[in-house]
Amino acid sequence: MSKTAYLISIVILCAISAFHLYFSWQDNQYKLPATQIIGRINSDIENQDFSQNFTVKGLCVKNQQQAKINVGDLISVSGSLEEKVTESGVKEYCLIAETIEVIEPFNQVPFIKKILLYQFYFLKSQLSLFRQLCVQKISYNFKANQASILAGMILGYKQGLSYSLWQDFQQSGLLHLVVASGGNIALLSGVVITIVRPIFSRKKQILFSYGVIITYLFLAGFDPPLIRASLMIGLVWLGQLLGRKTASWWILLLTCLFMLLYKPLLLFSASFQLSFAATAGIVLFGKKIQGFLLQLLGSLKQSPITKIILADGSQSIAAQILVTPLILQIFGQTNALSLLANLLVAPLVAPIMIIGLVFLVLSFTIPFLGQLVAWLLMPLLDFVVLVAQFFSKSSWGMISFGLPWIGVFAIWLMTILLLKPYED
Repeated sequence: MSKTAYLISIVILCAISAFHLYFSWQDNQYKLPATQIIGRINSDIENQDFSQNFTVKGLCVKNQQQAKINVGDLISVSGSLEEKVTESGVKEYCLIAETIEVIEPFNQVPFIKKILLYQFYFLKSQLSLFRQLCVQKISYNFKANQASILAGMILGYKQGLSYSLWQDFQQSGLLHLVVASGGNIALLSGVVITIVRPIFSRKKQILFSYGVIITYLFLAGFDPPLIRASLMIGLVWLGQLLGRKTASWWILLLTCLFMLLYKPLLLFSASFQLSFAATAGIVLFGKKIQGFLLQLLGSLKQSPITKIILADGSQSIAAQILVTPLILQIFGQTNALSLLANLLVAPLVAPIMIIGLVFLVLSFTIPFLGQLVAWLLMPLLDFVVLVAQFFSKSSWGMISFGLPWIGVFAIWLMTILLLKPYED
């Protein structure tokens, strides 16, 4: 496709997104969710200390009591509405449950009916059970902090994180490590492709790998970073199947537009904004920074270990370049030392992910070997905790001021102009 055709497509998609966003925003301003809702639970149930969080028909529900409910259960919920933190004038609500009645437990639905009518709920419930088994295996073989970090990195399971540990990772700028991110998808796709390469043709490798990625999305939850990464990889693979070379930044832009076409109000989501900024930083500056660092190191660039460390470090720097101004705009504070903290733990992310996946497989098949693999992981996880705790207590590195949007765009523009000379 020519550049002109690309530009025309982008303009059309932007126009459609703008109209869709405007009408969705208008509907969201004047249409309040009902204070009683009947439907099936379509998300994992997050059990906290004295409450449960889940969604029914896309509406967030908070239950202050521990009810015996599961994914797929048909329930009736009534209560009061609580307005969530608004972003850019967009109002969202949560239903604070006062009464919950289970109309039809999903485990009592006939199997044929599950397969024919409720495929999504059936698959979601089975994967939710499997995810819980994985978390149990991790919790049994690791200490509390180690287990919560590993479960967060490979499953996106955040419930095991204590409040103090969550604060440590947040204040040190390492919180993205303990939640499922686009990096998880990229690593998983690469590992699967490598494993099935001797078995399948290129087309079957891609189809099989993407099937695994979709399964992982169910396991780790459909967070915007995971959806964005899955769409990016899918579009790249589609281009390969069609025999085309695709520029990564074009794919990222198209992915963003497709997601906004589906759900325009994502534009106001801090999670979506941070995910897009981090990926854009890696796509635009990752290779530039890596090449510049290799030039500085000179003869050391021939070392494979050095190349791996520089690759991880340069991606971390590239992501932080665009994310840091955005964090100041959204939250009003950040840790100036977060870049150093990310550089220290970046080389450990891939080993922890890969060894963690191997541990899960072995824990279900050969528990003894799984325990041996767990011992290899423990020092790596302890180091990540140590770095998070050290930098979270470095209060002198905290920067607290609100950065206006014009300041964010100005910093981004200067960064692009300054880093352009280092492009290969």
